[in-house]
Amino acid sequence: MDRAISSAGTTLGPRGVLFLVLALVGTPLLAPSSARAQAAVAPSGAVQGIAAVVNDDIVTTRDLAERIRMTILFSNLPGDPQTQARVAPQVLRRVVDERLELQEAKRLGVKVDEAQIDAAIDRLAQSNNITQAQLLDYLARQGVPVDALRGQVRAELAWIAVLRQTVARRVVVTDEQVDLAIGADRAAQGTDEVRLSEILLPVYDPAQEAETLQNAEALVAELRGGADFASLARQFSVAASRDAGGDLGWVPAGSLSTALKPVVAGLAVDEVSKPVRTPTGVYVFKLNGRRAGADASVEPDAAALAAKRKELEDEQLQRLANRYLRDLRGDAFLDVRIGS
Repeated sequence: MDRAISSAGTTLGPRGVLFLVLALVGTPLLAPSSARAQAAVAPSGAVQGIAAVVNDDIVTTRDLAERIRMTILFSNLPGDPQTQARVAPQVLRRVVDERLELQEAKRLGVKVDEAQIDAAIDRLAQSNNITQAQLLDYLARQGVPVDALRGQVRAELAWIAVLRQTVARRVVVTDEQVDLAIGADRAAQGTDEVRLSEILLPVYDPAQEAETLQNAEALVAELRGGADFASLARQFSVAASRDAGGDLGWVPAGSLSTALKPVVAGLAVDEVSKPVRTPTGVYVFKLNGRRAGADASVEPDAAALAAKRKELEDEQLQRLANRYLRDLRGDAFLDVRIGS
């Protein structure tokens, strides 16, 4: 039973978008020193300090410590102090975002009942071939109380409901957009294809770019040390692919952006890239495979058109959701006090 537990998703999101329980995260508010980060992950029985203030809500150092332990368990990372220090900024950022999401849900009158939370945890347990009781017992023995898991699930489900009520109705993909995307894919066919996975850390404020790059480098170190890419993508990426563990599937090499082509060309299969700065944010890629390209003369069938439409809808919804959260963050009073 003492093995890694993987996070698992369920089709809960608006317009059929797959949202993962335990998957929505962002970039750090503050990159703490090793000493401060280790103070933030002190044992849960220690005296509580304030890790962050989010409007009229408080994130305690105990809250943060419990979430760091849960993140490490779900991502199959080593539990040593150095790893805890490296993941602390990303985890704190996610906890802060959850408080903002819950506050927005409350403002809109969105409620999540206990039965919904139980059902989501059941799905998580079933994906690991165990019962909910076994999952909760495992987490408790690792120092993660059930309230920490339930709180994260509650925030996830509340945010999904908020997005359904607000931005989902603004997602519109026209036939022309689908045709253009299919045409671009066909134009790139005949070249080799690559299977890529991605992690995207957004840069909402230019002042945070250096911190985001620093934390992307920390993720790369964990990945090159053997951490599971899919698990970290579900925990830390804000790309639309996060529900698939960052998997982009097979992509024509010719369709990659000019900036990305040399990055991918220089990767060996199973190799993880250095952080890649783009206007969207900071990416980390993994090359999962290479193969000969598909026949460009084959016309896309109805299933291919539907899949492309859904891909475009997912991307558009993710952009709107990220912008929504960015605006909540910009309007909020945030005071980070890790280790105080």
